[in-house]
Amino acid sequence: MTSAEEGAGLFNARFYGRKPAWHLLGLVSDRPMSAQDAFTAIGPYDVSLEPLFLKSGAGIPLASIVRHPTPDDPQYHSLGVVKPGYVVLSPQDICEIWDDFVTQPVEAMGSLGKGEYLFITTPLPTFDLQGDEIQNYLLMISPYSGWEALEVRVTSVRTVCVNTMRLARRHSSEVYRVIHRGNVRENLGMWLEDVWGRSTQRVQTLKEIYQTFQKRLLSRVEIDRILDHVYPDTPPPNDVYRPTELMENPPTWKVEQNLAKRSKEAVRRLFEGEGMGSDLPGYQGTAWGLLQADVEWEDYRPTSKYEGAARAILFGDRGLNQSRMFDSLYSLIQRKPK
Repeated sequence: MTSAEEGAGLFNARFYGRKPAWHLLGLVSDRPMSAQDAFTAIGPYDVSLEPLFLKSGAGIPLASIVRHPTPDDPQYHSLGVVKPGYVVLSPQDICEIWDDFVTQPVEAMGSLGKGEYLFITTPLPTFDLQGDEIQNYLLMISPYSGWEALEVRVTSVRTVCVNTMRLARRHSSEVYRVIHRGNVRENLGMWLEDVWGRSTQRVQTLKEIYQTFQKRLLSRVEIDRILDHVYPDTPPPNDVYRPTELMENPPTWKVEQNLAKRSKEAVRRLFEGEGMGSDLPGYQGTAWGLLQADVEWEDYRPTSKYEGAARAILFGDRGLNQSRMFDSLYSLIQRKPK
């Protein structure tokens, strides 16, 4: 296995894309394909529920999610164990639902692991803001672990491998989950159709908001106020820490306080000229520029071992700070000038 194959986490290079991915694996074709055609092209496989038995031959009230043999992997693989009432949708079922309810060509499709995940994406309508193109994707993830729900997401991340799927999950503006019980096929189709329809309708609204962001110049006072809101300072608790203890193992409040300070300084530097695309029209000194600086910082900021633990407890997903930034800027442009 090559380093690209190992890093991508694909099931024997089962990937299709309208343009190449970083791993350069699978099939690349600019010819529009339905989900069913793309699945056939990358190498179809079947997944089904199979009963479980004890060695004595007695049945038990559990079932195994089984991936069937393929020409390049002639083994059965148990991907998960589930209780009665679980409804599995095979990869072929997933592709049929996509074609019936989204009715759009696939931009990318891939299978991960030994078939534990199937993902499908298509681009949502794009719009251009003075040279800065805004692109989002409709992403569907079908897990076969037995403990995860089907997912329909809107994300700015192009999903092409296991790591970009994780990143897309972290940076999704909308998330809908469908559990594997009851009318799964109908419920999944309803969400796909609804999200696709609403997302295409919202493009014009988002474009108008972002254009307003590009026109709105920010004063230094407004920048300071917004950064203080997105990254608030946390006062120390009443506990008294000896300096040696603080140096050996910083308490979470101190980690949070340092992170807030470092984040404000970094976002300000990116906003003032160090950020990617900071030379584009509509960036310098504007609400749009501050939003992009914050997104860049949260997407690429390094994390220490202490900060990682503290953020899991105190902040949650990095997307929360990006949402705070957007909400703060949107609230600002909605105010009537005095």
